[in-house]
Amino acid sequence: MSRPESKNVFYFPHYVKSNRELELIEYKHGSEGYKSYYKLLEMVADADYHRLSLKTQDDKDMFELGMKCEKKVVDDVIRILLNRGRIDKESWENEEIIW
Repeated sequence: MSRPESKNVFYFPHYVKSNRELELIEYKHGSEGYKSYYKLLEMVADADYHRLSLKTQDDKDMFELGMKCEKKVVDDVIRILLNRGRIDKESWENEEIIW
């Protein structure tokens, strides 16, 4: 019997040196921004095909529950990552999907 196809990942590297986006996020929001950035990575990594949908109110509520971060910080982290091309803008604007 073969192993089923994986739709998500169970691990991603946490590099010692941060990237420019994370530096900006941490500068603006401190440890809450840092936490938001990595919680977002964890949720995207665990989403099927790395497509995290926020289309319905239930999706949004479950997202907020999973993030456990201040909403204004999370919203700004998403904005920064969109502007820097780290989140697909078309998927976000058309489908409310973080990919």
